[in-house]
Amino acid sequence: MTTMGNNTRYDGMMDKECIPLCDAINNIPGLRTVGSCSGHGKNPFRIYMEGKSVQHRNFLILMRALDRRYGGPWEWQIQLITTDMTEDPMRVLISSESSVGEAAYQQSLQVVDSIKVHLNHEAFQKAFRVGKYLETFDRNGAI
Repeated sequence: MTTMGNNTRYDGMMDKECIPLCDAINNIPGLRTVGSCSGHGKNPFRIYMEGKSVQHRNFLILMRALDRRYGGPWEWQIQLITTDMTEDPMRVLISSESSVGEAAYQQSLQVVDSIKVHLNHEAFQKAFRVGKYLETFDRNGAI
């Protein structure tokens, strides 16, 4: 297991291309990644996560980070994974859709940068009542 700057532990089997984005998502209060795949140059880049509820305001950070109007990549999508088990946490998938390989890896770094901007943007924090993000992280996942 490897411990990243946000105290999240990843097993040695994780695709290294996924670590910066997983670290960024795991630094959003209330969200926790539970699976990932870089796509290995053939399939879309994918990150699975859990949250307290779909209305949890910190999902807004992720949604805005994926929105091309706010610096997110053009083709990435966010999907809610539903279940009839009310005790289950809310599960979400983000994926690069038709982007694969190096294009998807570079786009994932755009999402990292966009998350960082939103976590540190004073007007965004005030408008959505998101607590000030005090720590910083770089694209390699280090805090």
